[in-house]
Amino acid sequence: MDKRLGTGKYLMTRYPRVLFEFLVFGFLGLIVETSYIFLVTGGFEARGALGYGLPIIHIYAFGALIVVYLLGRFSRLPIFFFIISAIFMSFVELIGSYIETFFGGYRSWNYINKPFNFQGRVCLSTSLGWGTLAFLFYFLLYPEIVKVIGHIPRRILVYGSIILTFFIIFVTINKYVLN
Repeated sequence: MDKRLGTGKYLMTRYPRVLFEFLVFGFLGLIVETSYIFLVTGGFEARGALGYGLPIIHIYAFGALIVVYLLGRFSRLPIFFFIISAIFMSFVELIGSYIETFFGGYRSWNYINKPFNFQGRVCLSTSLGWGTLAFLFYFLLYPEIVKVIGHIPRRILVYGSIILTFFIIFVTINKYVLN
């Protein structure tokens, strides 16, 4: 499953599919996050916001795109894939934490009480969780997502991606520029 985004024309022909993958990945992230919090706390908690006005957690979506299009090239070496995924996803979490603090003025998570943490933004146990999640996602779930998206007619992908792109731009401008 060695798929890279590429550049130029290839990227533009892949954009509709990648956007739909992003939305599916973000929605699955919302399910994973909500389920995890339910298992840990025994109750439902609103985790993350509606990313771009949609029911997704966009940090999961970006992370999954990195796993598929950047780290997927290491899938022939499963142990290395796990390790590199844990490292990269921890870096995504770290950067996401800084971005959230800078733009939103808050932090959605804090691992300060967990061992082997860095500024409470990332920690070893969560890094191992990211590696496991990336591994399971790439080898078990992603092939099925590819099949499902592959059944969507190209015209729907293209027009849907145009509409969703304008919607995302509108919501982002409204949230970060006009407010």
